[in-house]
Amino acid sequence: MRLCAGLGCLAGAAVMMVAASAASAQGPRRVTEYLLPGAGVATGVGPAPTGGVVVAGRGPAGPRVMHVDGRGRTVEDWTLPGSDAWPRAVASPPGAVAVLAGPADPAGHERGLAVWRLLAGADGRLKQDWLRRFRRTALDQGNGAVALEDGGLLVAGKTGNDGAWVLRLDVDGEPVWRRLVSPVVEDGVFEARAAAQGAGGELLVAAYGAPAADEPGGIWVLRFSQDGTDRAQTVIDDLDDEHPEAMAAFADGGLAVAGWTLAVTDGTRAPLAAAQAWLVRLDGQGRIAWDHRWPGGNGRIEAAAALPDGGVVVAGQVAGAALLARLDEAGNTVWEWRHQGGALHALTLTPGGEVVAAGDRHGRMWVVRSDY
Repeated sequence: MRLCAGLGCLAGAAVMMVAASAASAQGPRRVTEYLLPGAGVATGVGPAPTGGVVVAGRGPAGPRVMHVDGRGRTVEDWTLPGSDAWPRAVASPPGAVAVLAGPADPAGHERGLAVWRLLAGADGRLKQDWLRRFRRTALDQGNGAVALEDGGLLVAGKTGNDGAWVLRLDVDGEPVWRRLVSPVVEDGVFEARAAAQGAGGELLVAAYGAPAADEPGGIWVLRFSQDGTDRAQTVIDDLDDEHPEAMAAFADGGLAVAGWTLAVTDGTRAPLAAAQAWLVRLDGQGRIAWDHRWPGGNGRIEAAAALPDGGVVVAGQVAGAALLARLDEAGNTVWEWRHQGGALHALTLTPGGEVVAAGDRHGRMWVVRSDY
């Protein structure tokens, strides 16, 4: 990927250092997993204000949101009937849970972004506080969201072929500001994939950009102030075709961006079946510190969370197996857990020191909990 877009590049092409340590055979000390009742695929998970977690995903009757306690018991099973959108991310503003949904896949009649704010009562039951829809074109899509301290949200996605679309919402779901970052060439691709809140309150978005849909691309990290001012843009530019799916921010200003990467040979990228799960760590100055790849089969990282010690926990899949792993601040594997036949699409950290990941196995929503 050899472009600079929109806000002006702070970092150009860089040589990436691959973490050399082999994956540890040792998993986390404790793993608990359970399948939730009924058919579905979990695509988002977040802590519930009453304890436990909220799991969101696709159900047979529409978007499905479940409140699950610490023992895996269902407290609430809530479906929005008549909708063919499906949840893509869960964020937890103070006292609430927000669910970001996009259009159905494959495409249905409902287009654009939808954001729900749900409140949990003393009995754990979920109640819809509000629902907001946002649309610029018939091809809008929401990909990521992060909760902000004031109860608002940062939502990231794309709008048709026009580029990355970023919305800052207040506690009532009303837009505080909107930003559109367009491709730098007419046939280019530019779409926001993940959002995070960085040190000092800056708002961060990881985006994928390419000169055309059939050409190799790479990653931009967009930085905004709370009032929506464009602060900076960093390009993570290696020789491969890199796709972000998740982002995690550290207290020292550093970042982890995770997703998948395809090798590029003589300007041609490898087929999708050759994708490698991948994570890159940036320091507080936006410089690449290291990257880590999971070889051995088609894979991707779909969720990441920063740890206080500078390490990171990730969830995804590799070669048909669900992957949950912890890396230290230098990119070495602390532990790794795999489960054949499943996939993990989201994770969250709980105040009690657990990582909770969600995905699907045997056609049902699947939750995995462990110490980290």
